[in-house]
Amino acid sequence: MVLWAAVCVTAGEAEAVQRLLAERPGCAAGVLRKGQRVFAGAAGGGLSASTPMYLASVSKQFTAAAVYRLAEQGRIRLDEPIAERIPELGAGAGGATVQQLLHHTSGLRDYGALQEVMGSRENLDNLGVVRLLARQGALNFVPGSEYVYSNSEYVLLGLLVERVSGVGLREFVRREFGVLGADGGSAVPRTMGDGGLYGSVDELLLWMGRLETPDVPVLRRIQERGQLRSGEKLAHASGLFWGRYRGRRTISHNGMAAGFSSDLVHFPGERLSVVCLCDGKDLSATALSRRIADVYLGVGGRAPVGVAGRGLEGKWISRQGFVMTVRRESVLLGGAEYARPGELVLRRRGRDGVDGGFEGDRMMRFRRMTGEELALQGAEGYVGRYSNDELGVRWEFVVAEGRLVLTTAAGWRLPLEAVARDRFAVGPWLLEFGAQGLRLHRERMWNLEFRRE
Repeated sequence: MVLWAAVCVTAGEAEAVQRLLAERPGCAAGVLRKGQRVFAGAAGGGLSASTPMYLASVSKQFTAAAVYRLAEQGRIRLDEPIAERIPELGAGAGGATVQQLLHHTSGLRDYGALQEVMGSRENLDNLGVVRLLARQGALNFVPGSEYVYSNSEYVLLGLLVERVSGVGLREFVRREFGVLGADGGSAVPRTMGDGGLYGSVDELLLWMGRLETPDVPVLRRIQERGQLRSGEKLAHASGLFWGRYRGRRTISHNGMAAGFSSDLVHFPGERLSVVCLCDGKDLSATALSRRIADVYLGVGGRAPVGVAGRGLEGKWISRQGFVMTVRRESVLLGGAEYARPGELVLRRRGRDGVDGGFEGDRMMRFRRMTGEELALQGAEGYVGRYSNDELGVRWEFVVAEGRLVLTTAAGWRLPLEAVARDRFAVGPWLLEFGAQGLRLHRERMWNLEFRRE
């Protein structure tokens, strides 16, 4: 890394960024510094800074801007329940408001997580997501009381824009903000609002310049952090996140879908913005944008990291039912293992509490599990059939070679790992068994209930 720092000084910043792009054919990038475009280029496949690419979740900030524009025009109210505009939801939205959808505080379950439980690979359009949500008998939480990132919310917001404006989201964004005119030309059904938009580095640099000096009220609104009913401020604004990188404040959002990867990051203190778009499943626009930011920030080497798990060994449980296993050199949470310090930050809260999460994101509170909670039982007590009528899913649990195994008519056969009393992990899921059935917990989907037959 010392050699890389020397190259940056002698070869110049633009040349250094071009070298980074040359290592990643299929990516395009651009940089604004103090309002001036200091780099825009690409490498490989005939790409250029004007080539539109799929934005995935980076689309969300444009959806949010469109919603705020409609509110500014007096055509919607931010405090109105989303079901007033999309009545097909019925009681499935639980009274959640437009503003709560913008800040991911509505409690609506993520449609992708629901499809995962169903074993479905169907490419849903917006109305397909509405039908799926309308069948849900519960939310993750009471609207406004918690925060969970959910793509479902921005699908509904995209549909809201379409119904109120009378034109598609892409056309409305192009008409109101002068960016993102390309449609991608895909005939595959897909959602619009949580993703769905295409854009080029050139267009996104124009957009980032507007965000840096927002003389339009809408562009200020999308950067305002959300808030829970308790008064707690969130890292999430509206399609943008407030965070930190190398000790500096950032406003950013990334996306990844259909082989595309995208990332926008702004450093307000340094007046520096970086845009990266990549076309290739093995390419990370986020990793590239941070490497490019390092060039202009004048830093090198790996970003500073925190201490992951030392001194906190054991098992911890959150109020939402997630179990975290802390080992000396790694942490297990949500079916994933975080081995490098700094990937998952843990902060002690009193004698038996800890906050866990990712740097710049909202921390989840955990308490240490008691001895009774950790006492494992035999797998035989959980054998049987369980069903969820909302999703039309039926599971059967059997014991094979001493382990509890999840089986389905579709041919699933997934061994479960016991993590605590009545709790088992399988992939990203945590299953919590009770007298009447079980509850499934997953990132973006809490407390999905299955009844025991």
